[in-house]
Amino acid sequence: MAAAAPLLPYISAFASVASAVSSFSAGDDAREQSSIEAQKERNRATAEARIRRQDAESLKKRQRGSFAASGVRVNTGTPLLLQADSLQAGEEDALNILNNSIFDVGTITATGQAARDRKRSEGFNTLLTGGVTFANSF
Repeated sequence: MAAAAPLLPYISAFASVASAVSSFSAGDDAREQSSIEAQKERNRATAEARIRRQDAESLKKRQRGSFAASGVRVNTGTPLLLQADSLQAGEEDALNILNNSIFDVGTITATGQAARDRKRSEGFNTLLTGGVTFANSF
């Protein structure tokens, strides 16, 4: 047992390094996960915006069909304005979805970066504490 006592500072130092490396790795993993989540959010928003635009185009076609079936000229006057308004509303919805997504992606990315920074700080703290303990053991 007495022979192991001189090794304790070295074992403690090794444990500190291993713990710090683990913290660094966890921080990198958190940042990588946030990057994946941010890309998923971008993809979701892009798909939803595309659907909104398609819905607006579909509505325009239904409006044209209804007006034409009623004998109204679809390329002039009020029917044309209604079609334009429908397309504009669809485009505004799509842009709102994309703009909201930008904020969501920023939040996700910032959260990942904060987690990484926190884990790196914990790792450095562990290294410093272990180094001081190691130095004081002599």
